[in-house]
Amino acid sequence: MNRESSYPESTVPNGPEDKQFLELQEMIRDLPDIDPPAVLAPSIMQQLTPRKRPFLRRISDFIRSRRTITFVPGQIVAAAACLLLFFSLGVWTGSENKESVPTLQKHVAPLMTDSRSGPALHYQMGRNLLVAGKPEQALPYFKQAAASSPDNPEYLFWKGVSHSALDEFDLERESYMKAISHAPDHSFASLYLGHNLMESGNYSEALRQYDRVLEIDPESLEASYNRGLVFAKMDKVREETLAWKSFLAGHQSGKWAIRAVDHLNSLGDFSFRTYQIGLRRIVARQTTFTPEGMVTPESIESLLRIGRASEHNTAMTLHLVTYVKNDIGEAKKRANNLKRVMTKHFPGASHRLKISWFNETEKIQIHDDLHSLDESVMIFGERNKKISI
Repeated sequence: MNRESSYPESTVPNGPEDKQFLELQEMIRDLPDIDPPAVLAPSIMQQLTPRKRPFLRRISDFIRSRRTITFVPGQIVAAAACLLLFFSLGVWTGSENKESVPTLQKHVAPLMTDSRSGPALHYQMGRNLLVAGKPEQALPYFKQAAASSPDNPEYLFWKGVSHSALDEFDLERESYMKAISHAPDHSFASLYLGHNLMESGNYSEALRQYDRVLEIDPESLEASYNRGLVFAKMDKVREETLAWKSFLAGHQSGKWAIRAVDHLNSLGDFSFRTYQIGLRRIVARQTTFTPEGMVTPESIESLLRIGRASEHNTAMTLHLVTYVKNDIGEAKKRANNLKRVMTKHFPGASHRLKISWFNETEKIQIHDDLHSLDESVMIFGERNKKISI
């Protein structure tokens, strides 16, 4: 869920009252290979690179989401100075020369003991160390921030993230629960608590958390996808099928959509399918027809997505194949109507559309299971060196 940040615009102060900041800025400028910006964009501190972990730990919206911190007026100048400093520290911790880091931390220490700005600066230092891939060093800063402001859900949430990175799952869960107790609508705390609970085998509670996330943010990809995984763990086939269909109703692009289709098809449901169009696998609804053999309006959108993926590939023929068991006439009528729809929307590619029809079932092998579809549409792209018009 995207939320506007309440970070103030960072500015570069000037004048004798800003001597400490200017000294820190000069130190940063002296660091090799670093050119600190005059204005620190608020989004820089938000763009974390997640640690490479399994999907349930690393799927998140951290890179595209903005976090919220409330500043009191007395914090703004000190925070602006230290945001610039912490950004440079995040870059610097990845370089070979480490000698200046303790020196910079020594200059930051007085600001961190200031009761007005200390918790926020500890929080920023922790975030910056997470950027540098150092959760064991980040955790004490989050602990200090949370101890100073025990009702701040952001501090508690990120403390939980650090515990997670260190495989301290009980402490991780405790931090998320405390964050939720102070902010019931904190979607990320609920989401990550759901991940934690699922990995610990507490499936019912994990499902409750994912449902809560979807109440707060109906577009949450992670919560919607993981509901399907939870039902799979619980061996609830009907609920799992509905969960994958619900996910695909709102998400039909990207690798998780493809995986959701694979899960759904393995359960014997082919209301969504993937089609190989050149080098791409396109997720689409199974094409359906009216009693008169016309393409239904709800199928048009999926056909257009497939058409757009192939219309500019002049070296590819798009095959439209229909199956209707024991009714060759109906199969042919559907194939012709399919081509008519595609030609209407992609007239320049009409000569590269080829139709076929069969009065038999379509056979689909998934792992060790063979599925038979009495009525279906198969679409695929075939690359040709020479296309005849």
